[in-house]
Amino acid sequence: MFLSTLFLISYWASYVPYKPSIFSFEANYFEMLFVLSACVLIMPFCLKDTQKALDLIWYLGLGAFLWAAVTIFTTVLLAPSPYYGKIIDLRALARGLIQFGNTPGIANLLTFFPIIFYASLIYPTRERSKGYWVGIALVMITTLVAAVLIEQRSFFVINFFVLPILVGIFLFAMNQRKLGSWVLSLLAIYPLLILVNDYASFLDREIKTDIFLDARFEMVVFWLYQLLANPFGSPLVGPPPLDMYPHFHNFFADIHRISGFWPLLSAILLVLYIFIRLIYLSYWNRQLGFYLLAIAVPIFLIMISSVVPEGERQPFLALLLIGALCERYLATSVRTSPTTLPDG
Repeated sequence: MFLSTLFLISYWASYVPYKPSIFSFEANYFEMLFVLSACVLIMPFCLKDTQKALDLIWYLGLGAFLWAAVTIFTTVLLAPSPYYGKIIDLRALARGLIQFGNTPGIANLLTFFPIIFYASLIYPTRERSKGYWVGIALVMITTLVAAVLIEQRSFFVINFFVLPILVGIFLFAMNQRKLGSWVLSLLAIYPLLILVNDYASFLDREIKTDIFLDARFEMVVFWLYQLLANPFGSPLVGPPPLDMYPHFHNFFADIHRISGFWPLLSAILLVLYIFIRLIYLSYWNRQLGFYLLAIAVPIFLIMISSVVPEGERQPFLALLLIGALCERYLATSVRTSPTTLPDG
């Protein structure tokens, strides 16, 4: 709680607009960020029942899925293809206006539910009835169709590369080798997807296999050079021609860009603390710790490859929720053995 408050206050107090003629904060941005952050940090401690606290993660994933799906399919109905970069803003549409929003931001929300489902293979938080699997299948198919429509490459990287490796490793560490093998076998989908796209071109935007050739990697490297050369300076987005963009598309780089070094340092400490505590929880309860880590790691990867602090709060709030759930269980655990946590 202290580190979260320190980050939020320093982030707000040091904020200086960067190219405000191109992009600026929405009204009451900081007020909403403070309120939402307080909610996700406090809610896990208000629920006495373990299952209800863990259900907060599913509610987050389901809410993110519904908002993303409705946004994407509304865009398909009202806007011409291709849809990448032309996602209709539902908030403006409610006022009778046609305005376009951030495609990666919606794609990030679309990824939340699959992330939580993969993680649930480690720690099933609800009964796996026939209805459960039917519902999961419908949502997963819908997210896949929606991701193809908006041609968001990060969705495929997370779902068919990062998550199978991460969850597969965790399952093997828990001696669930059969399930772990099935999950790891999903890795075959990723190269197959690239191969099919080379011939069928169902995605106009090529799925890259070399991250070092990606523009966002170049931007982060450009930022790191500036950070090392002058940590207390104001970094510029680049290198050219990428300097036409108002963002680095990296949570830490963009915090440094708009608020300076001290908010950057507090953000690093906050994220580092959350992961240290998750690893510590994994020692006391491997299944629960791995479950939360399997959600936190891809959320973190989204944050360092896509999240723009001015426009995308959800991944940051999701990571705060994971950290709060971790603290709740550590605070209520009976440390009689490194495998037991209470149910209440």
